[in-house]
Amino acid sequence: MQSYSSTEGSPLESPESLILACWEKVRKMASGIAAHDLRLDAEDLSSIGMLEICEMAPRALTVDDPMGYLYRTARYAMLHK
Repeated sequence: MQSYSSTEGSPLESPESLILACWEKVRKMASGIAAHDLRLDAEDLSSIGMLEICEMAPRALTVDDPMGYLYRTARYAMLHK
């Protein structure tokens, strides 16, 4: 199985590679948000965040910090939807 991690030097040159690289951190963000509100489900939040990342990944390739852009986008979506 191929590993996708920005820390292993794999290039983040496609929307797909950005999406895969964001998955673990988005799950952790969702768990943190859900821990503060028992009405929220971490898996649902994670899905919301990843959906937003999938939609915004092509745009992220045009900014200076694509990972930061996607993390902020996912966090905003999880907090406001």
